[in-house]
Amino acid sequence: MSSQATENAFSIDTWSPLIAQPGRWTTADAMTNARQFHTATLLESGNVLVAGGTSSRGDLASVELYDATDGRWRSTCPLTTARCYHSATRLANGCVLVTGGFSGSALSSAELYDPTTDHWSVIEDMSTVRGLHCATLLDDGQVLVTGGCDADTNGMFSRADIYEAVTNKWQRTRAPASSREYRTASLLNDRSVMLVGGAGPLGSVDSVEMFDPVWTSWREGPPLYAKRLRHTATVLADGRLLVAAGDDGTSNYLSSAELYDPVIHQWSAAGNLTSAREYCTATLLSENRVLIVGGDGAVGRLASAEIYDAP
Repeated sequence: MSSQATENAFSIDTWSPLIAQPGRWTTADAMTNARQFHTATLLESGNVLVAGGTSSRGDLASVELYDATDGRWRSTCPLTTARCYHSATRLANGCVLVTGGFSGSALSSAELYDPTTDHWSVIEDMSTVRGLHCATLLDDGQVLVTGGCDADTNGMFSRADIYEAVTNKWQRTRAPASSREYRTASLLNDRSVMLVGGAGPLGSVDSVEMFDPVWTSWREGPPLYAKRLRHTATVLADGRLLVAAGDDGTSNYLSSAELYDPVIHQWSAAGNLTSAREYCTATLLSENRVLIVGGDGAVGRLASAEIYDAP
């Protein structure tokens, strides 16, 4: 089935003309700068920190804050190192950990943003250079960093490391079964970490792997409806996981979305975005509202934003 046929099937199977409000996307205020390959992190204040990425001018160190109360953007303190394809994780103390990415070549550097001082500081480097990786905050305050690739060799790997915020140290842990890039990693309510989709050595995948932090072991999860990479994944307030947009592996942008229900361990359709896009970010604002920002679409790099209201 083609990507377009899949997206139409999602819309027909899930929605009808009688259902107007649940799962509705609306346009939000645009960022100051168009960017892609960036990160977006929800701060304790409710604002969203969008950091780095790349534009027509090259890799960016610039940072913007989205004010959820008035829906406006403003520029703030830039990163110490311009980077794209990096990760950003809000720690238990409210600071934001940014790791790796690319700036000409793969980076092992990491830095912390303190929202109380609006300042970035350099911390200990990771144990290896990596970009296109995932970083997930665990319940114990540690950060699980998985996969990615080395820009110098363009080789994917499945190596996994854990960052301890108290000691600023990195340690190696058990790796997932498959090497992949452009996938997502999300902490579910049962404390497991769910790796979704991405691209492996043979192309895009619909496979899912789940990490148990207690036993530091991996197991296979239920596959997606459609193969996708460069998508977003957001855990909603009710525990469901929203996976949206991306690419099917043939440079065909996706507007489709799907929801994973951990109670029944199944995926279901979640409607379509108003604009097909990849390399965008998704941030949970409140309850089951998700902000989708930027990315790449059929018309090029995007400054547009959308909001999803889950049914």
